[in-house]
Amino acid sequence: MLFKRKPLALITRMWSEQLYEGSGMIQEKKILMGTIFLLLGVATNADENSLNKEYCKQAFENGITADMIECTQVELQREDNRLNVEYKKVMSKLNSTQKLELRTEQRAWIKTRDRTCKLEEDTGSAGWLNHISCLKELTKKRADELAKMK
Repeated sequence: MLFKRKPLALITRMWSEQLYEGSGMIQEKKILMGTIFLLLGVATNADENSLNKEYCKQAFENGITADMIECTQVELQREDNRLNVEYKKVMSKLNSTQKLELRTEQRAWIKTRDRTCKLEEDTGSAGWLNHISCLKELTKKRADELAKMK
């Protein structure tokens, strides 16, 4: 059975191909693509069941950047959901002072994560993949830390 392509992979592939057609509009395309990725992430309601493991395994083995981005985005969403669940579990067991401390710590962590995983200028689709992978790894690590606090 063939895996049905998701819109995110198709749009990513079109964007990657257009980057090399001319350099004058790269920055505008990046901004547009960032917005589209965010909207599609919500619109497709991606979860671990939306992509099969074989599809993602082949995407990474074959080095198909658009598909790798799609798979990594799904993993990031799964880890982000897990982080939110763990955060709520920890918050539910804290007193008001401790909740304020954790909230402050979490906000600082988000700023550090975003700074660490900053998308560099003019790095194309490989840069986008690195950006999403970085977010995914740091989010997973933070979710693990929160899970240990319970």
